[in-house]
Amino acid sequence: MTWRGFLEFLVIEIGFMLFATALEIRLDLETKFVPGGHTTCGVLLCREEGTYPRINLISQMDVFRSRGDTGSSVKVASLTEGQPTLSRMWSGLKVDGAWAKQKAEITLHLVEEIDCRQAEFSCRLSFVDGLGLQRVSVSRVGGSGQEIAIDEPEVHTNVLSESVPAFTGAAALQLSAIIQQTHSSLEGALRQLQARLDDTSRLSENRLEDKLSKVVDAVDRLERNIEKDRQRDACQNSSLTQVNEKLKNTSERLKSIETNVVGLHVTMQKVIESNAQIDLKVGSFNALSENQISAFYKASMNVSDYIHNSVAEALHSSQVAILNQLESEDGFGRVKLSTCEKDSFTQPSLAADRVVVPLDQGAPYLCDTVTDGGGWVVIQRRSTGSVDFYQDWDTYKAGFGSLDGDFWLGNEKIYALTSTKPHEIMISLKLNGISKFAHYDYFSISNETSGYRLNIGQYSGTAGDSMQTHRNMAFSTLDKDHDLHKTLNCAKEFQGAWWYRSCHSSNLNGRWGDRGDRGPSWSSISRSQPVTFSEMKIRSMPT
Repeated sequence: MTWRGFLEFLVIEIGFMLFATALEIRLDLETKFVPGGHTTCGVLLCREEGTYPRINLISQMDVFRSRGDTGSSVKVASLTEGQPTLSRMWSGLKVDGAWAKQKAEITLHLVEEIDCRQAEFSCRLSFVDGLGLQRVSVSRVGGSGQEIAIDEPEVHTNVLSESVPAFTGAAALQLSAIIQQTHSSLEGALRQLQARLDDTSRLSENRLEDKLSKVVDAVDRLERNIEKDRQRDACQNSSLTQVNEKLKNTSERLKSIETNVVGLHVTMQKVIESNAQIDLKVGSFNALSENQISAFYKASMNVSDYIHNSVAEALHSSQVAILNQLESEDGFGRVKLSTCEKDSFTQPSLAADRVVVPLDQGAPYLCDTVTDGGGWVVIQRRSTGSVDFYQDWDTYKAGFGSLDGDFWLGNEKIYALTSTKPHEIMISLKLNGISKFAHYDYFSISNETSGYRLNIGQYSGTAGDSMQTHRNMAFSTLDKDHDLHKTLNCAKEFQGAWWYRSCHSSNLNGRWGDRGDRGPSWSSISRSQPVTFSEMKIRSMPT
């Protein structure tokens, strides 16, 4: 190893001893709220803000979680140059992160108590120092929040092969000062050289601009001369073109006159032949006897009477059918049906999109007969905000609102429908004038004793799946709290009634128009904005 290489190595190592900042990992155990209605029991921070020469480039930052119940370490977050940012929910963790050349930071919002009290987290940093050596630094923190820092150097490709003399702390400081002074001198010399290069570059640019200007002027003069010659030739060509056009037009007019004369002759011939045929037909008609004419007239009258009677009978039958259907309409102009099944409405032109359906002589239902073949029973609709959806358990059980506006059908009615046969559900939404939908291939709720517990199937659609976290949850209202939150009543906190967990990723029965988490939200598309329309409808499926 040369002495120059040794000095560079020594500067890097002195930088590690004097100027390095250790990899930071910290666990704060406190309850906080995060967007989407989640609460955390703690926040884990892993951060590195390195400086040269200790760190030249951060290759990767990883965070691992180890639980006592599994005994294995699992990577929960990773930052690299190829993935410089993080923002997601994963396995009970809200993960955020950002990477830069010499800085990296990962933040974990811990939702589950086992992560805050029993899990151990480790932060592993891979980086390249000022000499190009690959290094690794690891810090760990356990459930108690105590930090453990460990440096783990990897096998390097630039390992020093010669022995390096030992230096005392004072000698290292003196050597560092000499190197800093030399570095400052080199920077001054570089600045002077850069200034000279700038002056030379400006002088060369000015000379080049003068020469280019002369060339441009010469090209402009040449182009003007060429344009004058082109215009002169164009004038001559234009005169010849006009003469040719006149000759061409005259020839075409002569041909047109000749064609018209021939056509007129043919027409006259056809007229003469047609007159001859008419004379023959008139002679034949005159030859018919009066008896033949009378028989033909009677037959024509019989056919006319038959056609008239058939048309009148068909019109009468159609009018009777229309009147029978119109007599079954309710006071709002909607047609009453006895059932609400897919493809069951035979005359869609006579009905609106929604029809009232009395089932078993009970309360009326609203049936969508248009969407995907119809057959949808509407169980919730909000479009105007005219109805307050912050109601108690008994009100949601019985149902409220008006079928002509906003309403909730009633949990007991929904249970009665879905307990007899399999159903699917369609949720239609509108935000900022854009319509979206979410479809689940199975839907049912349990009885009141079980809290009207939600059961849904696989998702498809354009609105995103914001019901996943509510699967298998019981219904909660302001006076009956069935959610899993340890300190809050989610229905009271978010001014609604829903299948809350702790608390929600959808809240379609929330306070109308509220722009926060209390509004009617569907987090996949609305974030903190309220939707301006929602409609939940279910349809029975063939068994």
